[in-house]
Amino acid sequence: MKTEIDQNGSKTQDLGRLGQAPRILIVDDEPLILEGLSGLLKLKGYEVTTALGGRDALSAIFRQQFDLILLDLCMPDLGGAEVLRFLADRSVDTPVIVVSGDASIEGAIRALRGGATDFIRKPYEPDELLRLIDILDPDNEP
Repeated sequence: MKTEIDQNGSKTQDLGRLGQAPRILIVDDEPLILEGLSGLLKLKGYEVTTALGGRDALSAIFRQQFDLILLDLCMPDLGGAEVLRFLADRSVDTPVIVVSGDASIEGAIRALRGGATDFIRKPYEPDELLRLIDILDPDNEP
């Protein structure tokens, strides 16, 4: 069961989407990354939504529930840390993998303490990211 929020900030519950492809939200401020990652995940059978920055991510989260969020940390409009804080403040329990060019251990620790489920550094191998997604939700393989 997943928790989601409505436009008023109230929590609602969803019992799942049996038989449907897992929904993944990709959040980044670089269109080429969104395009490439979206194409890869769609080829693997995932239902993908992209958000060009943190503000677009919040709008997408209000509109629908996701099974996983792939989140960049460094974005000019609203950073990944703020998106993580928004999710935590509203008790949204969707797993978040931070995908960031920040190569420091401190960046990874901050993301994990902020509520991220895992952290992967850019550039990454596509197979590395796919393995991480499968580990987080092995029952929902597309």
